[in-house]
Amino acid sequence: WRNKQIAAAWERWYEHTIEKHILTHKVNRALRMWKNKLLSKAWNAFIMPLLEKKEKQEMERLRRMLGRQALQKWTRGCITRSWNKWREEVRRSKVVGRAILKWLHKLLSKAFEGWYESHQEKKRLRIMAYKAVKMWV
Repeated sequence: WRNKQIAAAWERWYEHTIEKHILTHKVNRALRMWKNKLLSKAWNAFIMPLLEKKEKQEMERLRRMLGRQALQKWTRGCITRSWNKWREEVRRSKVVGRAILKWLHKLLSKAFEGWYESHQEKKRLRIMAYKAVKMWV
């Protein structure tokens, strides 16, 4: 009889202790969640404006960089177009200069053209002779 009472008291104490541990764990967990919620709100209230400011600064930096790149592309295009135009004008002026010299010195230019044609013909014949000799040797 006495052992049954002691065993029953022990069982009640053991169940009560387990229940107390479970409740303590649940309360601690709820407190941690509440504390974390408050901390996250405080963190967000402190950090979010800084992050937004940083994000705005980054967007402004990107906008300036893209504007700078567009301006550089435009100026490089202008420089390239002006360089190409200058080269074309130099080439054209050389062609015009040659045409004027040829027109002014007709006799001399006809002699030069004749010499140049005969030189090209000799060159062609020399190559053909070399190929013929090479074929026979």
